[in-house]
Amino acid sequence: MNKPLPLTDHVEIANELSIVQHGMTKVFRLLCHQADKYGTDKTNMNSFIDQWDRVNHELTELKHQLDCDFHLQINDDEYDALGNIYYHLDNRYKNLNK
Repeated sequence: MNKPLPLTDHVEIANELSIVQHGMTKVFRLLCHQADKYGTDKTNMNSFIDQWDRVNHELTELKHQLDCDFHLQINDDEYDALGNIYYHLDNRYKNLNK
C-alpha cells in the first residue's frame, strides 16, 4: 500500500503548482502577443496551441489526482483551514507573493 503524502507536502506542492501555472500562463500570453505583433504562420501557431492544450490537460489531471488524495486525508477542520488547495491557483500565487 502506498503511503499518502503528508499534508505539509500537499501544501508545498500546491504552492509550487501555482508558480508553474502562473509561469505557463505568462509564457502563453507572451507568445500569443509576439505572434500577433510580428505575425506567425498559422500552422506553427496551431501546433503551439495544440502542445499547450496537452500540457495544460496533464497539469489539470495531476491537480485532480492530488486533490483526490488530499481530500481522502483531511478532516472538516483541516478543510476549513486549508480549503481546496489545488484549485484557484492564481489566487494562491498572488497570496504567495504578498
